[in-house]
Amino acid sequence: MGIKPHPPVPPRLKKAAAKGGFLGALRALPEPSDEEKEGYLTCLGELPFLLRGAWLEAGKKLPHDRGGAPRAFKTPQEKKKVVEDLRRLLGLGVEKPDAISQVARKYDVSDRTIRRVWAEYAKANRQ
Repeated sequence: MGIKPHPPVPPRLKKAAAKGGFLGALRALPEPSDEEKEGYLTCLGELPFLLRGAWLEAGKKLPHDRGGAPRAFKTPQEKKKVVEDLRRLLGLGVEKPDAISQVARKYDVSDRTIRRVWAEYAKANRQ
């Protein structure tokens, strides 16, 4: 059962709607036949689905949300503490991957996050 085509809009109604006298134009029209009423009701029943499609289409043209999770370490002091913990463990002779894992568990972040902080520190100290 597809969408039934809606009955044509009378020219007087189009003209009145353009001028802003929509309700007056509706009242001036003769009572629609049963078949026309059925067509109008069918159109009203399909309206939410038509609007949804239009809104989805419009939504696709909008920009996406900015991605990515919030940073775990926002301040330089937090990053410095991570580097100090990592350097302390490395100084005790702990292997680098194990030290990274321990620090990651301490701060409840991924190993990759600690590696990122360490790489940033190393890059800053190379220059």
